Amino acid sequence: MHNAATSFSRVQKWRTIFEETRAKFRATAQEILIASKAFRLRGLARLAYKAENMRNLSLVATR
Repeated sequence: MHNAATSFSRVQKWRTIFEETRAKFRATAQEILIASKAFRLRGLARLAYKAENMRNLSLVATR
């Protein structure tokens, strides 16, 4: 038989676990350089600079 009080407490338990796990993941992801937008943008800038120096304008335009 369905018990609303028991179901609600289970939902709250899993919601709490989810929120804690999500917060830990986001904190860890911020520490990883590849997750940083600045890191990715510097990499793209390096690729564009190399392509420009090779006079490969079509490669620069596609990135």
